[in-house]
Amino acid sequence: MVCSRTNKARFRTLAVSSPLKAVVLFVLCASLAHEALAANTYRYKDDNGRVIHGSTVPPQFVRNGYEVLNERGVVIQTVPRALTEAELAAQEAQRAEREAAEAAAREQQQADNLLLRLYRSPEEIARKRDERVTIIDGQITALLASLEKAEAEVTKLEALIASQTAGGGAAAAQTVETLRIQTDERDRLIALHARLDMDRAGAISDADRDMKRLAELMGLPPPEPEPAAEAPAAATAE
Repeated sequence: MVCSRTNKARFRTLAVSSPLKAVVLFVLCASLAHEALAANTYRYKDDNGRVIHGSTVPPQFVRNGYEVLNERGVVIQTVPRALTEAELAAQEAQRAEREAAEAAAREQQQADNLLLRLYRSPEEIARKRDERVTIIDGQITALLASLEKAEAEVTKLEALIASQTAGGGAAAAQTVETLRIQTDERDRLIALHARLDMDRAGAISDADRDMKRLAELMGLPPPEPEPAAEAPAAATAE
């Protein structure tokens, strides 16, 4: 317990009339407050699960958690047990998963805002897609023509080297070097063709995704799927 308001009033009166009596009353109040704190007990479990009441909690049992009870046996504070390593790891995993979900939601919100700012309808996205695909198709067509020439040059040089070495002789060094250069160029064009094909497919896929999302944001019915246009193909020899 602590000093009552009456005791405090008496303390103020005594402080004026008698400094010595004021000091005595102050010590008395402090003593009563200390007794009130000392009246608290601790309830905890040992390593065998037994419930123990005491004036303190031994350090080795603090990790099990404990409760603080006042002089009437009412719980006034609860200290939870320490988490195990597995529980801490699971807690961290949940936190990381929650943060990842929140980051994904923020990214989706940013993407949605950009869609609404850039396009007024799914049809506008379709037009942009067609423009992009047309540009890529033109690049593929030009590249295929170059690739066809490179393939023909490599074939011609390979035939020349084969004829030079048919009788057991050695191929001309210049011819071999030219074949290496032409082969590298052909391989470069093949890799570029593959990248353009990926860009084309990505432009179509991204547009389809954005059209569906924009329609959803605007409360419109989902757009009808369109058949994918064929990419330009290399000419075949008859």
